[in-house]
Amino acid sequence: MDHIKAVIFDLDNTILNRTMTFDGFARSLIKTYFAHLESTEDILKRIIELDEDGYKDKPFLFNELLHELPWAEHPPHAELMEFYGREYVRSSVLMEQAREVVQHLRGNTKPG
Repeated sequence: MDHIKAVIFDLDNTILNRTMTFDGFARSLIKTYFAHLESTEDILKRIIELDEDGYKDKPFLFNELLHELPWAEHPPHAELMEFYGREYVRSSVLMEQAREVVQHLRGNTKPG
């Protein structure tokens, strides 16, 4: 560890469990905007499918969701982007042992 000069982490599926985090976000979206529906499992599956495991550009994703999903009232696109920015973080789930790895590196490297 004496020769390490920098450590760079990818966020999705390195620090955060992206699948679980996005699932939590999608469930929060459904709870907030689709309480008028009796069943929402199909909506959850469609949101996850359209997201393409995080590879789809989020502004484009939310544009698709606005056109495809059965909203009681269509929120503004900007509102959904703000919701995403807030709720994705709130829904975050760490990868197994991510905290331990970061703590180990913190104790064994010098800030640059």
